[in-house]
Amino acid sequence: RVEFIKAMPNAELCARLHEFDVMVSHCEYWGMSKTIIEAGLAGLPIVINRHSQIEIEEYAGGWIVECENTPAGYAAAITNILSSKERRRSLGDMAFKIAHERFDPRRMEERTVSLYRELLAGRS
Repeated sequence: RVEFIKAMPNAELCARLHEFDVMVSHCEYWGMSKTIIEAGLAGLPIVINRHSQIEIEEYAGGWIVECENTPAGYAAAITNILSSKERRRSLGDMAFKIAHERFDPRRMEERTVSLYRELLAGRS
């Protein structure tokens, strides 16, 4: 079953992420998108197209399933994940672990504050 939602406020989306089975995204952004980080923090397995020009370093390590940017590529990736509860669980657990290691909101806030303090101290 697939549900297409045209629009949803970000706060509602983040609150509902745990209800979903997989996060599927199309992106030509040249780095890690906020939606991928949020899905990882919620422990969702993630499917995204391979970038057409570069390899996205942050996707390395097997925690994100990259697919060809075609309907068949997406279908194969989604089917592969959803055909095995163990695979789905394993990818979700790995996404959760890596997202929290790299992008935990509290740690990111602490790092940002630290960086600003360091920059401001250098100006005095």
